[in-house]
Amino acid sequence: DFLHTCPTCRYVLEQGDSLQIHQMLEKGSIRIGFAGSRQEDPKFVYTPVAKDRLVLVTRKTEHFAALSRAGVLGKELLGEPMIAREDGSGTEGAFIEYLQGIGYPVDSLKIVARLSNSDAIMRMVAKGAGVAVLSSLAGEGDNGIRDVMSFELDEPGPEREIYMIYRKDCMLTDYEQQFISFVQKQRADAV
Repeated sequence: DFLHTCPTCRYVLEQGDSLQIHQMLEKGSIRIGFAGSRQEDPKFVYTPVAKDRLVLVTRKTEHFAALSRAGVLGKELLGEPMIAREDGSGTEGAFIEYLQGIGYPVDSLKIVARLSNSDAIMRMVAKGAGVAVLSSLAGEGDNGIRDVMSFELDEPGPEREIYMIYRKDCMLTDYEQQFISFVQKQRADAV
């Protein structure tokens, strides 16, 4: 949408987990980032831009469909083999915080793999390698993966903020300032 309002703007998109985004901002290899967690570091400016919730994703089978119809929550499926996000991921941090909040021992999860890419995790889930706890936003959009289904973890499900981040000491270009204003306006219009 921003490119429609600013057709002369060009950008490079880098991908990483929340920790990597902060590291890239720190090194100056990116100037604006989006992440699902924040650090208590005064050199960064954080603007909440979206609410996200965690969901448990399973392979679409009759077994899981029957559980869904019966109203089973994702927290009841935590004993399944699990594909987890890597350490440093905002999703993983929010999931661990949720587990601690409900008194579920993190070390009892049956983690069979850790991956850094949500689409790769979704593909593994679709192939039956295990279940995964992911951002509900990761399941939206057309990622071409149709053989999965999701369960709310809880009632109400755990939520987290997605932040736009930049360094306070960074001299932003006109385009970068326009982009930040654009994202802030989108957030304000959505609320």
